[in-house]
Amino acid sequence: MAENDAEKHADTHSVPIGSLSAQRVGVHSTETNDPKKETTSRVLSEGIILVAITAAAYVATFAYEYGYAWQFNIPSELITVSIQNLVYF
Repeated sequence: MAENDAEKHADTHSVPIGSLSAQRVGVHSTETNDPKKETTSRVLSEGIILVAITAAAYVATFAYEYGYAWQFNIPSELITVSIQNLVYF
């Protein structure tokens, strides 16, 4: 009876060989689970996110300073964006 239950359980969770799900579980996968590659990939993705946030803060600060300078007819060449501006913005 235990074998019968195991067979029923296996039949309810079978995956067609050619489907995308079969490739995800590693049936046809050639990828290796190398922790070094995963760490490198994670560091790169976090680095890209950090650069994107910094660039967005710089652009937002410059836009704010440009609008302020434009309001008072100050030439845009005099706008400087520094760390202090980024932090205070």
